[in-house]
Amino acid sequence: MAGFPMEVVDILHARFKELLGTDMEIVDRSVRPTDPSRTLGIFPVDWNPVQESYEISRGNFEPTLGRYTYRIQVLVKHTNEEEGRALYTSDTKIVKAILYRDATLVQRLTSIQETSFGSIERAKRWGVRHQRFLNNELQGQFIFLATTEVWLEVESVPQG
Repeated sequence: MAGFPMEVVDILHARFKELLGTDMEIVDRSVRPTDPSRTLGIFPVDWNPVQESYEISRGNFEPTLGRYTYRIQVLVKHTNEEEGRALYTSDTKIVKAILYRDATLVQRLTSIQETSFGSIERAKRWGVRHQRFLNNELQGQFIFLATTEVWLEVESVPQG
């Protein structure tokens, strides 16, 4: 595994693939207009220190807690607006349901641990910040895009 932040992408990708099979194309990047209908994109967005968690550790002043942000995008394209909307509604609900209710995904995400530069970084908790929806029509095709923002809080502690 690649470590933070990409190990989270790998876990999300694998679990969505296990649960969705061939129903959706899954990519480890932002979706593109040229992607096929029913493409799911997963990618890291940023990392931020939790400001209240700074500590002096081994002579360094650094945060104990940090928060990674990820986006999961669902793209649906269809020539029939009603059919496209139905697929889009179903797919966005499936994403939420997996993120909130899949015990295997929770176990895999919370078991991530990485050792580097004398510290152990491990996942502590995670959640969904929001899900945003966009839709448009372009050249006779209806395009629907949902972006779900997920956060993962990690703790960094000195090794040993």
